[in-house]
Amino acid sequence: MNAEHTTKNPDNTIAFQGEPGANSDLACRAVFPKMETLACTTFEDAFAAVHDGRARLAMIPIDNSVAGRVADIHHLLPNSGLHIIGEYFLRVNHQL
Repeated sequence: MNAEHTTKNPDNTIAFQGEPGANSDLACRAVFPKMETLACTTFEDAFAAVHDGRARLAMIPIDNSVAGRVADIHHLLPNSGLHIIGEYFLRVNHQL
């Protein structure tokens, strides 16, 4: 299990791929501000967190305006048993 160890309430948890503070985490917090976030190492781990009951939802990027489609998701989602319930556009501003 590659998701962070947690004692969070699964019904109030949303999984994402990445580290706390990453763009996916920021998107989760913007859309579901009252939910706890669960950082996962891979997209597969985020999907598994929902399947295993460690999270009620997962927020996964499907497109990136710089890099294009997130190809892994387009291969993983059809066989995951999960489905898209909404969308959110996160404006990313790099501060280099």
